[in-house]
Amino acid sequence: MDIKHIQVFLQAGSSQGALIAAGVCATKFEAFVDGVGLTVEPELSPADCFAVGASAIADVGRRHEAALRRAADAMEAEFRAAIRPDYGLGWRCSRPSELPEDCAARARTADLTVIGRAAHPDAFHRQRIEALVLRSGTPCLIVPQALGGDARLERPALAWNGSRESKRAMSDGMDFMRRAGRVDVLVVHSGASDDEAPGLQLLMDHLARHGVEGRLHREVGSPGESGRILLSSAETLGADLLIMGAFGRSQAVERVLGGATRSALSHAHLPILMSH
Repeated sequence: MDIKHIQVFLQAGSSQGALIAAGVCATKFEAFVDGVGLTVEPELSPADCFAVGASAIADVGRRHEAALRRAADAMEAEFRAAIRPDYGLGWRCSRPSELPEDCAARARTADLTVIGRAAHPDAFHRQRIEALVLRSGTPCLIVPQALGGDARLERPALAWNGSRESKRAMSDGMDFMRRAGRVDVLVVHSGASDDEAPGLQLLMDHLARHGVEGRLHREVGSPGESGRILLSSAETLGADLLIMGAFGRSQAVERVLGGATRSALSHAHLPILMSH
């Protein structure tokens, strides 16, 4: 995939890492970057809640709008200070009432979506990430808030289990892997058989045809342990980017992240590129 349009979602308290990663990707791929400020409703003071009369209520509304503008202006200033405009910048703000599905719809017009993950995200922020990953159709780079300014996203690891989702992640992450020239391929298996070995060789051949040296690392573990094992292996190998498929969990429609995916996201200390 040729990445030429990046969309980065910003939210107060979780944007620093996302801005660093978006800036790295913009330079790496010579891409246009759209910033989207995710605004939230300002909290009303006790006095505001008991405002009486048209004049008092209008005054509450004016203060409310002023607080929203200040938050939006602060996010825009942070965005423009963090990312060089070499290949173009755009900026817009969401409505405070914008739903997670609205974020997913926005992301469908970009090649790559970037969003920060707060250390202790609230339920609404988690729902936004889940919507971007599972319902946008666009690869999503989820970045920990504590990402260092020296991040380069040049030591990728690929989580592989032969599924449709892992194939999608591999294709979406190919630009990162090609620029690195190699990738550590992480496989978690039960240890009961070696049935996947022929498929793994085919995978290595496929990567080589794209100019990527695949280095295979196999770990034994149960499906419930796979998220933790993938993160541990990536950290041991010195990876600074984990590319993996996102798995949904629902009987009718995939709307909630599956256990391994959620585990990887909740505990990751490195950016994760997820595709579904």
